[in-house]
Amino acid sequence: IKHDILSRFIELGEESDSRLTEKTLRDIVLNFVIAGRDTTATTLSWFIYMMIKNPQAANKVRKELEGLEEEKMKEKNKEASVIITDHDDVKSFTERISRFAEFLTYDSLGKLLYLHAAISETLRLYPAVPQ
Repeated sequence: IKHDILSRFIELGEESDSRLTEKTLRDIVLNFVIAGRDTTATTLSWFIYMMIKNPQAANKVRKELEGLEEEKMKEKNKEASVIITDHDDVKSFTERISRFAEFLTYDSLGKLLYLHAAISETLRLYPAVPQ
């Protein structure tokens, strides 16, 4: 069982003496989604800016992501293919990105240490919520 905040609310809602209704749970989830939208967009914008300004860091992130893809493709006995060579082939690009997105699980994201460090550094330098 994952012990994230949503799981805890669901567990509370399943208790017989709980006052949490489905509507209350829905409202809580919507609040998280809406509240997180702006801060996530701001953080992603600064992260992309930082990657453009620091190509060495961007290369390390790219190599880490390629490593994840290679690992997952080996598990499926397939050849890695996210690296884009034909930028005009939008359909192929979209399919490759969709296939790569399937590799991004809770556990696999935990292995992306450099990406985590880069995002953490972005948040340190450019906090989404002013302090």
